[in-house]
Amino acid sequence: MGIPLKIVYVVLSSLFLLLGCEETEDQKPPEVAITTPVNGVTLADIVLITAIALDDEVVASVELFIDGESFAVDTDAPFEFQWITGSGDNGDHTFLCKATDDSGNEALSELVTVRVMNSLFTASFTQDWLCPSCGTAVLFISDMAGNVLGEASWSGNDEVTIEADNILLDPGDSMMVTTVIPSSFGTVNITTYMAIVVGDEWTFNGVPEINYSNQQTITLDFQNVPDHSGYSLSTAYSSMSSTSSHMGAIQSLFAYEDPVSVYLQLNTTNDGVNYQMFENLSPGSHTLDLTTLHSTLEKTVQYPQEADGQYGYTSLYGYKQFGDYYHGRYRIVREKLSEGSSTSATTLYFPDQYLMAFRTDMYYVIEDVLKMNHVYGEVPDQFHSLNGNIEFLNVTTDQINFSTQGNFDQIRAYLRYSGGDMSYAWNVYGPSNLNQFILPQFSDLVQVRFPDLTREYFNLNYIDLIDYSDVTSHADIIDVHFHSSDYFDNVINEKRIYSEYYRSDDSVLERVKERELDLVNQQSRGF
Repeated sequence: MGIPLKIVYVVLSSLFLLLGCEETEDQKPPEVAITTPVNGVTLADIVLITAIALDDEVVASVELFIDGESFAVDTDAPFEFQWITGSGDNGDHTFLCKATDDSGNEALSELVTVRVMNSLFTASFTQDWLCPSCGTAVLFISDMAGNVLGEASWSGNDEVTIEADNILLDPGDSMMVTTVIPSSFGTVNITTYMAIVVGDEWTFNGVPEINYSNQQTITLDFQNVPDHSGYSLSTAYSSMSSTSSHMGAIQSLFAYEDPVSVYLQLNTTNDGVNYQMFENLSPGSHTLDLTTLHSTLEKTVQYPQEADGQYGYTSLYGYKQFGDYYHGRYRIVREKLSEGSSTSATTLYFPDQYLMAFRTDMYYVIEDVLKMNHVYGEVPDQFHSLNGNIEFLNVTTDQINFSTQGNFDQIRAYLRYSGGDMSYAWNVYGPSNLNQFILPQFSDLVQVRFPDLTREYFNLNYIDLIDYSDVTSHADIIDVHFHSSDYFDNVINEKRIYSEYYRSDDSVLERVKERELDLVNQQSRGF
């Protein structure tokens, strides 16, 4: 027996009635767009970010994402967010909004990319990096085309921030930082650092300096001097030496400290190379007995094969503390490499106590290329040279073009100009892929502070290719110099330099002497 039609009709009618009473589910997502700021704009300070969201029902919330991270949620129109740009880094940032309606439907806006530029550069000068008697110095920022973007002056220990006042001159991804500083010796040193990150913050740490105006004399009357041929006599800041001649019984050295230590090394006739360290001596006259001397340690150091028969020098300096190469140095030996002589190695003699660390230097010239090797710490077994090549393509004041070959970390160009009683040096440092650059225009403050400086008078002298043992890039070098509390030579164990001269009337001997002095000058500025 089947179900009556009347009952079927009632059941179906009830089902249709129930289904008809249910509301249709909202599956349509809202629409959302960021209205301000627009894509590609440059921002600074506090920014108002606004969005518009529409839905056929109700927009429940709009969530803002900055650089992919949730920043804030607004549940009421108008949808607005305040962002302090200084809470992030200079550079590119992204905005994205997500709108949600009361049914849980979501929609994403188009991505907006902006550039933040609150400050171009911040520099802190500490520990008398600029000497107290040097007066005012200038720091200015340029784009890579040499256009000045900002400038500041300072004196003594100070902090300067160069704001991005003119955002129409966008430095792009990198810029140039230039310092122009007077010295207590009547010179002006200009240093330009290429390819620096916009908004970077540096600390210029001054190195320990001796007061050279406090020059005194220490006179030494040596007694019982053994027969010898060759000597080295040194304080931490002055020295005299000879590889062959006899030292007189009475010697005088400049003293800039009180007390002072004096290191003596003698190549004695009967007992080989001996030494003695005389400590706690005050400026004035002293009688010193040489009856008791100590035997030195010795090490044979191999030269690169190509150095055989070339002209150059080997120098050895000692330091009282391992890893501290900025508190004076004692010259132990300076040995000349004679051109045309057969030289595959040298034997270096050094003390077994008092001096805990050493800097071993090698300079030699081959086919007008100057090669250098500086090793810190232990005396090495072998010198290393850097193989490379530099071809000067077009050299003018407005642009210097060149090509390079070799594996190295940094390029350094050295320009100089002498005018009247002043001498000006300009060092330019850049990454290994640098093959052209424009010298920056001098800023207004430079022209006021140093009216005799003329950019067009500077001539390129040489370019160095520099390789360091403990870093792998120009960025690493900048980090050690300006983002670290330590000094560069205390961190770097070895550097190799390949140098070609573009224009120089100096002899080979003068070039080597110039580079030795240049190394001292760079170290005095923390390099």
